[in-house]
Amino acid sequence: MDTKHTAAIVSSRNWDDLRQALDGCAQVRTLPALDALKALPANECPDLALIDFDDVRETLNGAPLARNPGTCIVFVSERNEPDAMRLAMRYGARDFLSRPIEPRHIEEILNRASGSLRAATASESSQTRDTQTFTFFTTKGGAGKSTLLANMAFALASGRPDTRVCLLDLDLQFGDLAMIFDAHPRATIVDAISGGVQPEQAASCLTQIRENISLLASPAKPEEAELIKSHHIESLLRCLHGQFDYILIDTAPSFHDVSLAALDRSQKVFLIVTPIILSVKNLKRVLDVMTNSLGYENDRIEIIMNRSDSKFGITRAEIEKLCKRKVNYQIPSDGNLLVQTVNAGAPAVCVSPRNKYSLAVTDMARSLCGAPEPAPRRRGLLSLFGKRTAR
Repeated sequence: MDTKHTAAIVSSRNWDDLRQALDGCAQVRTLPALDALKALPANECPDLALIDFDDVRETLNGAPLARNPGTCIVFVSERNEPDAMRLAMRYGARDFLSRPIEPRHIEEILNRASGSLRAATASESSQTRDTQTFTFFTTKGGAGKSTLLANMAFALASGRPDTRVCLLDLDLQFGDLAMIFDAHPRATIVDAISGGVQPEQAASCLTQIRENISLLASPAKPEEAELIKSHHIESLLRCLHGQFDYILIDTAPSFHDVSLAALDRSQKVFLIVTPIILSVKNLKRVLDVMTNSLGYENDRIEIIMNRSDSKFGITRAEIEKLCKRKVNYQIPSDGNLLVQTVNAGAPAVCVSPRNKYSLAVTDMARSLCGAPEPAPRRRGLLSLFGKRTAR
């Protein structure tokens, strides 16, 4: 955060450590109570408000904490309690800081707050974005769907500097996206729907994976999946629409109401198939449901053949013959690379961009965003005549 930003410490107590940490990073003022922050005109609201959570906890009622929706709200507490963090997020906090406060904690909170301010500014200027929503679906776990979706997010976000991507993890009981990114969400989809879905509430629950990639994580506990209903998904997608260029949705392997709500509102549905007969059998069933029961148009559904270079599996031609549908994309396998990158929390397209898996994902992303094919790399003269053989 640079010195052009303003910050307010909202507390009845003397927090000299916070003021000292903020000096040089922002213009700091102290407000004795939350009502003083709420009373500020919108044009006088600070960029960052550090609010004493223990002071105001009993008075929170869901009303806006500042007249300017761009103010980044951070609650600070003497206690590090998960329930307190969750409650803070429900009332619009972008972050939560517990005491005792070390200098590194202050630096981290300022960096996150600065990122939130940049995201808010970008959001204000992106309301006319032509959002495309893509849902990835399969009927069986272990098909590589979530890993592919995570890599696709980075590939799409790298296409243009101003591209913004949001991931929505609707595998509500056992979603993996946060773990794939080695992210630690302070809020999940459960917090985003608490008290009704509102744009500011949804935005405050996003986890920043990269400056232009956000994640709305699946619930922290499997039993919380029951709290999410199809109308919540409809409202969330309306809130996110226009703020991102792409919304990528991961789903559970079943046709439940939540998945159907996402599928119904997607411009493209990507079905993942692997080169084994059971996967192909289920693909045929899914195609029948989507085209005959749900009435989806054929060009809305595209098939991705994952692990397409398997030596012992069913071929692309055989899949197309059995399903009477074109396989739109082939993604080769590199098990060693994917295991390493998932364990490291870094997508393959970033760690090893020239790998065959990464190249296939990047080519698919380029096709989706309509980017031109890259120019072929120039080859040396010796390559025209083949490699010399040793005598």
